[in-house]
Amino acid sequence: MSADAETKRSRPCKGKRLRYRRFVERLITQISENPESFNVESAAFPPSLQEDKDKLGKLMHRMQCYRDQVKAGIEIDIAKDLVFRDCL
Repeated sequence: MSADAETKRSRPCKGKRLRYRRFVERLITQISENPESFNVESAAFPPSLQEDKDKLGKLMHRMQCYRDQVKAGIEIDIAKDLVFRDCL
């Protein structure tokens, strides 16, 4: 096995990816319905995200960016851009 193969991280299984996507979609729905009262810090995150502080921080940042964009009235096509690369 080469050094590259040892350092390469495997991707989560399909079930984990689907659960994560559904969780993000639920957060997006909550933000879209009421962006003023949504608080990212008070959201209930699954244990798998609570254990991974890097992933949790990244998700919280993405949701804060999305909330700011919704507040500003910027149209976002969720189906096309689930990653929210352009934060305000």
